[in-house]
Amino acid sequence: MSKSKIEEEFDPNGFYFVSEKDKLRYRPIDIQYYIGIYYFIGFNRLVDDPRFENIKTHSFSYNPDIKDTFKDYKMDGYQDIEQRINFGTKRKPFSIAVYFKPIKLRSRLVDVYFIVPKELRNGKVYYKGNKLKEFELTRYSM
Repeated sequence: MSKSKIEEEFDPNGFYFVSEKDKLRYRPIDIQYYIGIYYFIGFNRLVDDPRFENIKTHSFSYNPDIKDTFKDYKMDGYQDIEQRINFGTKRKPFSIAVYFKPIKLRSRLVDVYFIVPKELRNGKVYYKGNKLKEFELTRYSM
């Protein structure tokens, strides 16, 4: 995000959580930014499947012009874990990975949410290949 207070393109798909022990890279399940003390907004969700081109919903949309940049930061030897939405049934599942639409933002506080196994005790959060924070997880932070 912009440190200059000028609106710049912010790509939320650059965030990921890494478990080195398990060799897993997690995609966020949600990302929100604050526009006031108590008011926050989530990013629009996208799916990368042309079968959704004519489906209009407030939950997700299809836009082939917006690239899923999460895939640009793969880590050799690590498995990607993504949230998937099942648009089918239990008998005929049809699950699709969901990613986020980039937007123009000024400097903002951003909350990033990951689902990780309960047993996980440490990990690292990255943004576009740069390590932001290393975590020791406790029972209070889960």
